[in-house]
Amino acid sequence: MSRLYRPETDTQRVQAMQAANTKYDATDPTQRAFSADTYTRLDGFLPLYLTEIQERGTALSLQSEATAAINPQRRKLRLYISHFIIGLDNAILREELPGSARAYYQLSVSGGAQPKLTTDEDLVQWANNIITGEANRTAAGGTALSNPTANQVKDNLLLFEPLMADLTTRKSAYDKEQEDVNALRTEADDILADVWDEVLFYYRKDDAPSLRRKAREWGVVYRPSKDEEPSADEFSLKGTIIDQATGTPLADVELLIVQLGQSTFTDAEGRYLFGLQPAGSYTLRISKVGYLPQDVPVTITAGSVATVDVAMKTEL
Repeated sequence: MSRLYRPETDTQRVQAMQAANTKYDATDPTQRAFSADTYTRLDGFLPLYLTEIQERGTALSLQSEATAAINPQRRKLRLYISHFIIGLDNAILREELPGSARAYYQLSVSGGAQPKLTTDEDLVQWANNIITGEANRTAAGGTALSNPTANQVKDNLLLFEPLMADLTTRKSAYDKEQEDVNALRTEADDILADVWDEVLFYYRKDDAPSLRRKAREWGVVYRPSKDEEPSADEFSLKGTIIDQATGTPLADVELLIVQLGQSTFTDAEGRYLFGLQPAGSYTLRISKVGYLPQDVPVTITAGSVATVDVAMKTEL
């Protein structure tokens, strides 16, 4: 038995609201399936919701740019830190320095593994430990280490710190935009609940398949119950979208039947479903930010549900 499928993501909420809004505008006032009051709430809220989602997207893009900018310098600083410590330990093994020299750099005098260099804060801490420790050791009469030198570590730290500050700023900006979107979700769900309740009440006297077909035009989403195969009298196309490299299901992938202008999005488990469509040969356009778009030929046959599973490649 098909069941109502409440939106799980902002993308799915927007799709359902846009469908309801568009259908209301295009329908004769005497045949509208939900009230003018509900439409007023929907029509006023949707632009605000879209704006906040778009601002979040912009903030995420800027954060991604900052991440891409810092990654090469992050790797380089990590290498210089670890190579400096390796050079220090090698000098101790050659008995050019005593094991106690490690204490200058906040390292255990008994030796051991490399310090943790997982976070950006780790990198800054250990770079400074090296810079300060080398200055103190050489001031006490020690010979400066080379290949790399502490000054090379310092030079890379100076390149790294402004990139780290920029990334921190952009992360904070994204977090704020995410909070703004989060704050609107309850109202989005309330509006959709009102729209769907009114639509279902409007068509309550239709038989179940007819009710579902009509309700879908107003953005109401039905999916088969758990472990139930989609019925060919309600659905035409199904599938799952995954990440090619990891096999992980991808949510919020947009799928568009180009020739029909019909679109949908994958759910949290990477699954998608198209309602009943005319039989024929079509192009299924598949897209998601961060992945290479794909056009896949599909054939929809009357009386059956076609299955098209796709693995997406990340952008290089």
